[in-house]
Amino acid sequence: MTLLELEARASGLAARLEVDPGLAAAWRAVAALEEAAASVALEDVSVPPWDLLAREIGLGPDPGDPRAIRTAGDLRRVLLSAGPAVDPETLLRRSLTAVERTLYVPVETRLVPMQDPRVLAEEWEQALAAIAAGWTQVAARPAPPVLKALGIAGLAARLSPDRWPAFERLVFLWADAWFREAAISPFGKPVAAPTPGWVLMPGLALTREGYGVWQPNKPETWERLFKRLSLQIGREAGRIGLLQDWRGRAGAWSAGRGNRSRHRTLLQAAETLPVFRLAEIAAAADVTERAARNIVLEAVSDGLLVCLTPRRSYRIFALPAFGDLNGRRDRHPARREGGSPRRRGGIGQVASGAADPEQAHAARSSMTEDAAIARALAELDAAMTGADQVIAKYGAISDHP
Repeated sequence: MTLLELEARASGLAARLEVDPGLAAAWRAVAALEEAAASVALEDVSVPPWDLLAREIGLGPDPGDPRAIRTAGDLRRVLLSAGPAVDPETLLRRSLTAVERTLYVPVETRLVPMQDPRVLAEEWEQALAAIAAGWTQVAARPAPPVLKALGIAGLAARLSPDRWPAFERLVFLWADAWFREAAISPFGKPVAAPTPGWVLMPGLALTREGYGVWQPNKPETWERLFKRLSLQIGREAGRIGLLQDWRGRAGAWSAGRGNRSRHRTLLQAAETLPVFRLAEIAAAADVTERAARNIVLEAVSDGLLVCLTPRRSYRIFALPAFGDLNGRRDRHPARREGGSPRRRGGIGQVASGAADPEQAHAARSSMTEDAAIARALAELDAAMTGADQVIAKYGAISDHP
């Protein structure tokens, strides 16, 4: 029943954002910060969202682990890139590029000893092609988008030359958006979309209330993941409610001003450009920079906008949701489901007590592409059989006189 609840919540959130691009842009701008930070935290390096935002807007040197913050920045940029209306292989490459430069061990010191970087690059090319081929077969299955996306993430876990969980989570997020868009498209695949379409955030789901397990290639872990994702969407409904409350206050504030059209236009622009400089918001609202400065400072004074930078010579403004991040520089929890956290010396280091990396690589290499795809499809069918049984059971109860 958890899968059905998750799919209902995800579909509802996707539909709500689809009809309101301004709300979708404001929500994803904040959510992408938190999801990127959470995904890096799952590699056992804590990056508070505010630290990531501070680096993005140029507020001093990187605190903490600068390599981790650079990686989180790459993840955030991918999350805010154009939507799912691209071919699967492009989405896979986009996800891989976001993590391969900084998140994992450099090529010359990878987990597989003495591996030629050229051979590794060739293996990744083969893996991406195989995952894309599996994507096509999974797309033909009658299953909810979230379940198809998990099947693709499981393929990535089985076929990738190295096990890169952050890559797999990005693949899952984008695959869900792709399948969700394809389900409503008359062409059976996404059409051109100007904004991202994702609604699921596996990183946040797995770092709230203790660390969860990310094992998309192990169906026995799916139920717990579905539950966490469903709870996270419930939390996002609260965040969206706060953004809608801000919109209502902004509308009332604008209506009380003499030249209310300019005030309203600027705040509408701020919703789609939630972190901005004065020149940017002036161009977006089609007003002079002087007029923008007067309206923005007035809005800051009345609590509708916040100034993120302390200097008068370099000012960046944002919706209040971004200022709230500075008030809760939360560190992610230190314990995982079922035991202690993995200990690492920092990003890119090998976890102590982990399975022998050479054996793990050999196990992945021994599975043929066709076998991996066949296994993913079988797991998908098995999960759907369970969901159909639940639907039949509760359908029979509801039909009972």
